[in-house]
Amino acid sequence: MTNDVFEPQFTGWRMKRFVIKLNSSDNCVKMKNNDVVIIENIASSKLDGNIMIIGRKYNTVENFFEKPCASNLLSIYNASQLSHLQSWMLSDIKEKLMCLPLIDYDINNCVILPLLHLQ
Repeated sequence: MTNDVFEPQFTGWRMKRFVIKLNSSDNCVKMKNNDVVIIENIASSKLDGNIMIIGRKYNTVENFFEKPCASNLLSIYNASQLSHLQSWMLSDIKEKLMCLPLIDYDINNCVILPLLHLQ
């Protein structure tokens, strides 16, 4: 956990349009600044009590394919190189994503897909 958060901690949180959880099928989100983040914890801020997410962002997010069109036009990306632990405000989550590892359960190299039913 990072230094700016503390108890209580949560295993999930219900947003207006989706639920985020700490399991691998529900822990990938896009932030308002377009960072793609894997959530590892949800906790309160020491400073103001606001709910924070703790996780790692992908340092490299690029097109997964170029033909017949660039995959970013469909919000599909290849993401790799997870960062160190960081924290973000829960309210800064823009949307929930799906992270599919390209190599046996290795989240350091994934295909990131939008959840179409939430669009």
